Amino acid sequence: MIAPEALEDAATTSRVETARAEAAREDVESTRAQLTQAEADLEETVFFAPIAGIVTSLNVEQGENVVTGTMNNPGTVILTIAELDTMQVLAEVDETDVVRIERDQPAKVQVDALPNQELGGTVTSVGQSGRTPSGSGEGTNFHVEVRIDDPPSSLRPGMSADVEILTGRREDALVMPIQALTAQPGGVAQEWEEDAAKIASGEAPKRSQRKRSGSSKRGKSSSDDSSERTGTTSASSSPLNEDRVEGVFSVRDGVALFHRVELGLRSETHVEVESASPPLEAGQEIVVGPYRTLRELSQGDGVKPESAPRTRSRK
Repeated sequence: MIAPEALEDAATTSRVETARAEAAREDVESTRAQLTQAEADLEETVFFAPIAGIVTSLNVEQGENVVTGTMNNPGTVILTIAELDTMQVLAEVDETDVVRIERDQPAKVQVDALPNQELGGTVTSVGQSGRTPSGSGEGTNFHVEVRIDDPPSSLRPGMSADVEILTGRREDALVMPIQALTAQPGGVAQEWEEDAAKIASGEAPKRSQRKRSGSSKRGKSSSDDSSERTGTTSASSSPLNEDRVEGVFSVRDGVALFHRVELGLRSETHVEVESASPPLEAGQEIVVGPYRTLRELSQGDGVKPESAPRTRSRK
C-alpha cells in the first residue's frame, strides 16, 4: 500500500517532468528551425568582389564569426583582393606643389625595394581636400594617385615609394642652379640693375675693391623638367618679402653683376630663367653659393672662384 502523500508527490513529479520534456521538445523544434534558416541563409550568401584579382590578405577562417557593418561601426574585414596587373601609388604632396599638378601628367616612381629600377607612371587623381598630420607641425598635404605603367611582378601592395611628377617642360630653356638665386630689396635691386646695364653696355662702372670668395658656374641652355617632390617657393612669393626682387649675380671682369630675373619652371636643383635684365646668355658665368653669402654680396664686389678639390694619392 502507498500512502496518499507519497502518491501525490509522485503525481506532482510526473507532471513536472512531463512539462520539462514538452519544453525540451519545443526547444529542439525551435533550434531545428533556426538551423534550417541558417542553412538557407548560408546557401543564399554570396560575396562579390568589386574587382578580379588575387587575395593578398585573409583575416578570418571558416567557422569564425563576423560582424555586419553599420553606419557607425565598421564590419569585419574578411579578406583583401588586389589587382596586381594595375598598381597605383598614393602620394602625399605639399600644398605649395599640388596647385601645379593635374591629371594625366607623367611621373617617375622609385620603389624603395627596387632601388635600381625606375618606373613610369601617370597622375590619375588629385585630392581636393588637404590633411594635416596631427601633432607633426608640418604643413597641409594632399593625396595624389599615380598609376604605374607596366608594374613588374616583384611589386607588392604596401611598398614604400618616392614619386616625381613632371609639371612642365620647356625646350631650349635657359636654366641655372637654384643656389645661384638671391633676393634683394627692391630699391637696391633697381639701382644695381641700372648700373649693371651700364656695365654691360661698356660704360666705365664704379667697382668695389672688396674681394669675396665664392663658387662660379656657367649657365646652360637645355630642356628643363620641373618635378614636384617637396615644397619650393620663391622669396618674392612670401608676404614678408614682397619688396624684394629675385636675381642672380654674373661675373664680369672679376666683379659681381646683378641681374633681375623672371623665373619659370623649377625642379629641386635648377630653375628656368624666362627673362633677365640685363640679359643672361647660355654659358655665362654666374655666382653660386650659400643663400647668406649671396645676400651679403653687392653689385661690383670682387669675386674669385674657389679652387676645386683635388684627389690625393697616398703611399
